[in-house]
Amino acid sequence: MKPLIAVIVFVVITVLTDGSTRHIRRTDAVPSVARGVPINNRTPSSVTQAPVGIPLRLRIPHFGIDAAVEQVGLTASGDLAVPSAWSNVGWYLDGPRPGEIGTAVIDGHLDSETGAAVFWNLPNLRTGDVVEIDDDRGRTLRFSVTGMRNIDDDDATAAAIAFGTTAQPTGSALNLITCTGTWNPITRQYNARLVVFTQRDDTLPEGQTGAAD
Repeated sequence: MKPLIAVIVFVVITVLTDGSTRHIRRTDAVPSVARGVPINNRTPSSVTQAPVGIPLRLRIPHFGIDAAVEQVGLTASGDLAVPSAWSNVGWYLDGPRPGEIGTAVIDGHLDSETGAAVFWNLPNLRTGDVVEIDDDRGRTLRFSVTGMRNIDDDDATAAAIAFGTTAQPTGSALNLITCTGTWNPITRQYNARLVVFTQRDDTLPEGQTGAAD
């Protein structure tokens, strides 16, 4: 089984001197994007839109989530990088910014050494829940949850689904990704990813964060 998307990996088994084991939770790098799968979810050049800022914070009011946004890319081996802090999220900077036409991607840790991490409650989101993004232009963009999907690592369409490359983009989408499924202590991977799909909601007014334009 060749994993296509991996966001967070947590457990390393360490053998102690007395022969017992303990689980040390940490982040590890594993293959996340299949080689040869295009991740071109940027806005077509023919589409005109207002400038959108760089995301600085992500909020999910329903669960009290208020997280700093790091910028992440792909590792040298083609993995989707993860945020450096358990409480932060990572925006895939080679894709659209949240609010641009296309599908922006933000990932986050499910849990940590001490318990729940930033996206622990992601599976509990419901259709219509609001996700807010503060950008460096002083705006707050609002997105509404439209659905979610668990994607097995051996699903050939996993990367295209997670990165929104299954169709020509016509609107502004934001996909949130974290781990799900069963932990395999041998491969040190979860066997699936949870993708939460959201769309920019024009019925919700934009806010002002107070940041400088």
